[in-house]
Amino acid sequence: MRDMLKAVSPVIATLLIILIVVASSVIVYLWVSGYTGSLTSASTEQTLREAIKIEAIKTIETDEGSLIILWVRNIGDATVKINSAYYGTTQGYKQANLAYTSSSPPIWGGDIWTFNRETQTIEKTQNGLIFYEDFRDGYNEDNWELISTLEEEENEEGRISIDSNYGLKLTISRPGTSDIEKFGLKLKNNLEILDKEYVIEVRMGKIGSIVNHDYLVETYVSQYVTYGNPHRLSQFVLFYITGWAPLYNYYSSAVTKRRDTTYPYYWSFKIDDYQTCGEWLALFNGTIDRVYVYYNGSYYCYHKDFTYAMYERPYVYLDIGIWDGESGTYSVYFTWIKIYDDPAFTINNLGGGWRVLLVNDSSILGNKTVPAGRNSVLFDRFDDNIVYPLEAHIVIIPTADDASEIGYVIRPGEVKSIALFITEPLPESFSVKVVAENGVEAVFNIKR
Repeated sequence: MRDMLKAVSPVIATLLIILIVVASSVIVYLWVSGYTGSLTSASTEQTLREAIKIEAIKTIETDEGSLIILWVRNIGDATVKINSAYYGTTQGYKQANLAYTSSSPPIWGGDIWTFNRETQTIEKTQNGLIFYEDFRDGYNEDNWELISTLEEEENEEGRISIDSNYGLKLTISRPGTSDIEKFGLKLKNNLEILDKEYVIEVRMGKIGSIVNHDYLVETYVSQYVTYGNPHRLSQFVLFYITGWAPLYNYYSSAVTKRRDTTYPYYWSFKIDDYQTCGEWLALFNGTIDRVYVYYNGSYYCYHKDFTYAMYERPYVYLDIGIWDGESGTYSVYFTWIKIYDDPAFTINNLGGGWRVLLVNDSSILGNKTVPAGRNSVLFDRFDDNIVYPLEAHIVIIPTADDASEIGYVIRPGEVKSIALFITEPLPESFSVKVVAENGVEAVFNIKR
């Protein structure tokens, strides 16, 4: 029996030992790797921290309160959502109205501004500006071309210059007194008006004496082209300050005139005498074939009976005119011309009960509350006394509950401007504090 029991050979024994060691090593390695990985994962989660910092502020004081804009940077590793703000002193804090503001004025009639709740920004989604030239800063010669009836052989001369106060200055000089002469500029390309509605504003005037001097300053709007006298066009709308012509009851008078589809006849509307300068505004509405005319802020009349081209593809002419019988050197000016889509602009994607302010660097220019059941507000050139271009920020103040829900989402490394609107008087020194929904906060001390 004992002879049948045999020992394992040394070679096999060695192989078995090696296999057992390798298997044990693999098991230990897998266990240690898993444990270490879980430690690494836990460590990573622990280092993803929320941290914010207020880097700068801007305060705008108005009659109705203080608009405070904070630039807040996310200096942590995790995205944060700021949904409340406070102001106060060591004696205690009060909750501020969390607000949202646009960052890029100017605003034009016909603009549509939309509040984007995802990005917490106010974005221009439709541009109302069609054409604008402030001639006090010069003008783009690529936009304009010369019109003139002056005769060189008669020693008649026209000059164009820029004056920092007046703007575009047009001058006629002539020694003789024969014929009516015109000199000025026209838009090189016609405007493209898709909805047949637009607004034109122009400020123009005379330089020098008006009594007994028969020269005029004119703005024509017409769908037709001429490089001579615009008054010979078969359709036009005209705004001008006449010369001195007692025979025709004109005493440097503000007049608007039209020539329409009843060509060659035209109709004039005299507004006022002894005018040296004035601001004209005209609303062109092709849907109802009307041109409503305002002078120095007051409505006077309307023109009609034009073809659609007047409303769809007009040209603009700016000129100085001199009547026959007059000689000498005369100058007129055009300060600016503004052409935009509509008298009003809109802010939408709002909520009922939200406030919307128009704020410049010193005052509130507009203040409206969104009616219940509505999602937009409208500011109008006439009803709200708006002047374009409007150099102002749009400030949206939601209700407290809506502001907390929307908040300000700031990703790691990102900086966002956060607006607060505080209606009560503030002390000389105070602090503002913004708080994220998980409790992380940043404080900034302000001394005015």
